[in-house]
Amino acid sequence: VRIMQWQGDGAMLVGVTTGPVIATVVELAARMKAFGHPIRGGIAVSPVLLLDGDDYLGRATNFSARLCTAAAPHEVLCDLDGSDQLPSWVNAEVRDDITIRGMGLFSALVLSVEPNIDLPPL
Repeated sequence: VRIMQWQGDGAMLVGVTTGPVIATVVELAARMKAFGHPIRGGIAVSPVLLLDGDDYLGRATNFSARLCTAAAPHEVLCDLDGSDQLPSWVNAEVRDDITIRGMGLFSALVLSVEPNIDLPPL
């Protein structure tokens, strides 16, 4: 998982496999929530093209950004295609009423750290 680009006060993360991306975003959201920072996350799963070594083209880039916009403060939304790669310590609940600007109504997973998990100090 790496930061593909900084976007204002946010960042776009990318990864070759879905599980580590989910783990990174959920952990970041949980740690920032503990400090009162209401970050939002959007995770989309699909192939993308790497253009000139620094730009990604494909459905996932737009869909993840729009999921992030649709997320409430302290919420991470993931498209349903990521459900088979969730880390064991990540809780997922399906939400069926997410309106994605310019794309319509979608179902997505709302991801969080399982309640009985304590993240180790950094």
